[in-house]
This record gives sequence, C-alpha cells and structure tokens, in this order.
Amino acid sequence: MKVLNLSLIIFLVSIPFAYSQLTLVKDINTGNEQSFAYRISVVCNGNAYFVANDGVSGHEVWKSDGTTSGTSLCKNIFPGNETCNPQAFGTDNKLVYFLANDSLHGNELWKTDGTVSGTQLVIDSKPGVANSKIYVPFNEYETFAFINEKNYFSQNDGLYETDGSSNGTKLLYSIPVSYDLEKHNNLIYFVGRVSFYDSIYVFNPTTNKIQAIKYNFRSPGSLVSTPIGLLVSDNDKLYNINSTLNTVTDITPVESISSYSLKNAASFHKGFYYFVATNRNDKLKPYLFRTNGLTGGTQVYANISLDNFSSYGYFKSEGDYLFFFYNSASSMPTELWRTDGTVSGLVKLDSYNSSSLNSISPAKNVVGHLRKIYYFGQKDDEISLYESDGTQVGTKPIALIDDGFASRQLTTGLMKLKNLLLFSAAVKSNKSIGEELWSFALPIDTKNNDLNEQIISFSPNPVHDKVKIEINSDIRCNYSIMNLCGVELVKDTELNNSRIISFEKFVPGIYFISLNLNGTLKCIKIIKE
Repeated sequence: MKVLNLSLIIFLVSIPFAYSQLTLVKDINTGNEQSFAYRISVVCNGNAYFVANDGVSGHEVWKSDGTTSGTSLCKNIFPGNETCNPQAFGTDNKLVYFLANDSLHGNELWKTDGTVSGTQLVIDSKPGVANSKIYVPFNEYETFAFINEKNYFSQNDGLYETDGSSNGTKLLYSIPVSYDLEKHNNLIYFVGRVSFYDSIYVFNPTTNKIQAIKYNFRSPGSLVSTPIGLLVSDNDKLYNINSTLNTVTDITPVESISSYSLKNAASFHKGFYYFVATNRNDKLKPYLFRTNGLTGGTQVYANISLDNFSSYGYFKSEGDYLFFFYNSASSMPTELWRTDGTVSGLVKLDSYNSSSLNSISPAKNVVGHLRKIYYFGQKDDEISLYESDGTQVGTKPIALIDDGFASRQLTTGLMKLKNLLLFSAAVKSNKSIGEELWSFALPIDTKNNDLNEQIISFSPNPVHDKVKIEINSDIRCNYSIMNLCGVELVKDTELNNSRIISFEKFVPGIYFISLNLNGTLKCIKIIKE
C-alpha cells in the first residue's frame, strides 16, 4: 500500500476549509446579470465604498459592511439607469468624498455618509452641466488630501479647501497646479506653474500661508511623502525635502537616470524607500533602487531586468518582507518576488499569466494581513486567490475564483474590511449569478484587534517634547490628546508620516493619546516631564 506524502495530506485536508471561507456578500444585480462592482476604494465607519450596477440605477455608489443586509445603494445620483460616473474616492474617516454627475451639474464634488439624505453635492464649481476641473491623478485615491477635518484638492485654477459644505468650499490660492497634491507632515505640497516655470509650493493649514520652496527645479514631479522625507524627482535628479528643517538634499544615485517611478512602483520598508528608475547607460533598463534619504544613500538594490520593457508593480511591505510583482520582459509572465532587505534575501516566489504591469494602478491589488499578503493570480485558465508568507512553500492558492472569466480580476482589486477581503468576481462555483460582490474570511488575530496589531511601540514615556509612534506603513490613523480631566486638547488630527506627536506646548502632567483607525480606538497614557 502506498503512503501519501504528509504535505499532500495537509493540502487536501485544507481545501474544504479554504473554500468555505469564500462567501457571496450580495447578488446586487439579481439573476445571471453582472453588477460589475469596481473601484472598491475606501473604508469609512466600518463600511467599504465601491461602484456597482443593480440593473435599475446604473453604476452608482454603494456601501457594504461585509454582510448581505449591510450592503446597499447610497443614492441613485443620476436618475434612472444611467451612471453617475463616480470616481476619485477619498475619506476623512467621517465622510467619503468623490466626483459624480447627477445630470444637472456635470462632474462635480460630492460627499456621502452612506445614507440617501447624507449623499449630497458639495459644490457646483462649474455652474450648469459643465464639468469641474478637479485634477484626478492616475492613482485616483490621491485626488484629495485631508488635514484637520478639511479636504484639499486642486483645480486648474488653484488650490481648494472644503469642510464638506458649499459655503465652506473655497479657492485658497490662484496658482495653476501642474501635478497632484501630496500631504506630508500635515502640510500640503504641490507643483504650481507661474510664468512658464514650475515650482514646488507648500501650504500650511495651521498658519493658512503658502510659499514656494526656493530651489532651482527644472521640471519637478512625482512628489512622494515617506517617513524619511518628501521625495521629488527633477528629470534625472532626485531630492529629499525635510519639511521640519525646510532643507533640500540631493540624493541622486551615481547611476545615470533617465526617469523615476516613485509612485506606481514603490514602498517604504525597514528604513528604506524602494523605487524603480531606468538606467540610461544600460539600455534604459529599470533598476530597483532604495534610499535612506541622505546624501550618498541612494543605491541600486537589484538589477534583474532583461530589457527596457521590464516592469515592477504592487509593492507591499508586510511583516519581515517587501513583496512586489515583476515582469522581466514584456512577453514574460508576472513574477512574485520578496526581499528582507539583504542581498541574499531577494527571492522569486511564484509566476503567473500576465504580460505587463505598466498600465495597472498599484493600489488595492495586494492586501497585507498578519504577516501575509493576499492577491489574485492566474495560471493557465484558472484564476485563484493566493496568499504568501514570504516563502515559496507558503505561496499558494487558497480559493479558486474562476477557470475562464479571469481578465478583470487582476484589475478589480481587493479591499480589506475588518477580517474580510472584499472583491468582485464571477465565481466558478456559482456562475448562475454573474459577477458580483464576494468576500473571503481572513484569519482572526485572537490576541490583538485591528488597531493593536498595527501598533508596534511608542516612545519615549515619560516624554519631554515628542512621542514617536511605531506603526506599520500604509496605515492611516487619527489621534486626539486629552488631559487628566478629560478635556480634549488636540482633536481628531491625522498622524503624520513621521509618526511623531508633539507635546512641546503642554505643561508637565498626565495625558492620554486616543488613536483611531476606522472606528477602532486605542488609548495610550503619556507622562509629560
């Protein structure tokens, strides 16, 4: 009698459990019609917001808490079965902002709290059916920047601010904005054009003042906020802007660079910002660089590209590893790689059917949870939900999605909601309902809640002037500060990218920091010396 391999037995036993975690959230467009849920973009107050078509209202804004009864249309903005073309979702953790067309006002700024009455037009910036000129970057989720209960965005005539009301929406400064906004350390940065020259401007919401950064930039772009500073490329140069010291440091690598990809293929991991740039002296092949933000601190980490058609995407820092997808050439499969930051720690984990990552947004395609990543992968005619713990044996399919209708899954994206993954799919096991909203149950952390698992540490305590909150990157968190009597001294402020909270203006005593991540709270006691 043959003895089955133990690993095979474990795999076979695990299949029913994994498949049982796949659940239809709601058949939005009932029957075998498709709801084509997409732009599963933001989580606010325990709900994920997305776009779907129920067959009656057209493509409109929906919300879901991961249950059938909790999945509903926010409002039929464009009357009838036409689409309101919603896009560019952003949230301040209280309201969701987006652009939409209600047939009367063109494509304008809207807000929603998830209810019909709370889904409203904010302002008709171009009266009548004309569309607003709000700038929407390639990564739509970067359209808005939120600081201190205010939403900032740009139109072709300047920088705007809104508190969610029509009267509270105004043009702050009339400077033509050339590129998308970037929030860094509770300041707003953008590239503005005056007299045919581009300059980097910074707006301080506290002082309500704006100024140009005095530096001879030729064609600044790709503003990226990182824990080591605000990075900006300028043709073949790379700079780091320190917003606290107001200094600009040249961190250009010694290699001859043709172009930088700081947004679409990049991530911060263990003190370094990883990004892709093309090497002019090596047939314009893309190299993987990393920088610590200091002079001489930008170096090539990996040169694995076969030609200049190679591409990188979907970078995600989770646990000990930085994961990313990669095409060695335009005709080659998409490969999953990871690194622990060492030379020997760069490892190829798996490969999947796909030709190029260049035209696909990196947002929402890879989700991290409890030191693993989750993503869609296609092999031959089968597309599955995969997980990876950073090892080859731990990189595996966990749920079969479909064996034919696979092309949309790589671009529809994933959204983490509590301990669920939400996504749109036509699932093989239930093809009679078409493409609808599904969920996959993630492992539950029995030791920590969603916020506690993200917070690593905070120091020093007692504190003299500043507290450093060690928290995983990619996590947006708000905080409030109260004194011992419960008086709120700082109200609902977003934790800056440096993860530093200032106590300089407070007198000695006992204070409490309340951290808020999508409604989950954690309170930290701080002693000010």
